[in-house]
Amino acid sequence: MTEPTPAANVVGSQHAPQPADSPTTGKACFTCGYALDGLSVSGQCPECGAPVANSLRGVLLQFAAPEYIGTVLTGFQWVLWGILASIVVSVLTMAVTLIGTVAALAPAANAPFMFLASGVSTLISAFILLGYIKLTEPDPQFSGSEKPDSARNIVRITAFAQIGLAVVSIILLALNGGVQPASFLSVMGI
Repeated sequence: MTEPTPAANVVGSQHAPQPADSPTTGKACFTCGYALDGLSVSGQCPECGAPVANSLRGVLLQFAAPEYIGTVLTGFQWVLWGILASIVVSVLTMAVTLIGTVAALAPAANAPFMFLASGVSTLISAFILLGYIKLTEPDPQFSGSEKPDSARNIVRITAFAQIGLAVVSIILLALNGGVQPASFLSVMGI
């Protein structure tokens, strides 16, 4: 019975080790995009001076600068704390709404709290947005071209859409005298 071959030993694998100083083929410099064909692994990019080896090892956090890793970690923490705060505000909002319903209060009696909760939710959304921006910041040592449909860009677009919807919600709440506007489903009679 033959042993499975580790990916690092498979010829043509992205994990295959390069000979110590073999010329590169088909790779571009991560910093400036210059074609590195024929250059030594131990050499430098003739365009920007970045080490060729950096472009061959890939964009992995294990090779990133500690400052960049700190930025990503901070963004991740902001997103997690923002999600937790959002859950707490949602639970409080549901509790106040339930208490108002049980006590047969008019919707206008809850209006100040609902307006405040919407404002706090918008601030939390902004905090999460800033976290996503920090979390998805590109590594400064790799400023090569990025596809418009990259995961980083999609996350950023989604985060901006979230804060935009939160602002629209507050505007609608303010225009409606602090009373939550009817949902689409209730307007449709569902």
